[in-house]
Amino acid sequence: LDFIGKVPYWFLYELLRQIWDILYSDYPRKSWFSALEQSLQEFLQLFQTIFPEQFITKFHFLLHAARNTSKYGPLKRQMNLRYEAKHHLLKQIANRCNNFINLPCTVSRRVQLRQCYELM
Repeated sequence: LDFIGKVPYWFLYELLRQIWDILYSDYPRKSWFSALEQSLQEFLQLFQTIFPEQFITKFHFLLHAARNTSKYGPLKRQMNLRYEAKHHLLKQIANRCNNFINLPCTVSRRVQLRQCYELM
């Protein structure tokens, strides 16, 4: 049984995988950027036809991804996921401590104590 040809979202998924592979490759070639721009436009048009009510402005930033990758290098080197993960921890500590007097001092002390505990 071949379900892949019958699933309307499969082509959208394949396009997204192609885009992801090019954008997050270690050494993207300049010859890939024209195909990347074409894939991005095709992905956005297809997404808008399949999910017209769920189109968000973040998808607009995908239009600039090919130009930014050629200008600044691979997106893998520009990611900020690790910073967001650390910031998430700081926000959790700030919400749980219930002490809003000199919050930076309280949060930094708790982070240091937590790091000492994890290193022991």
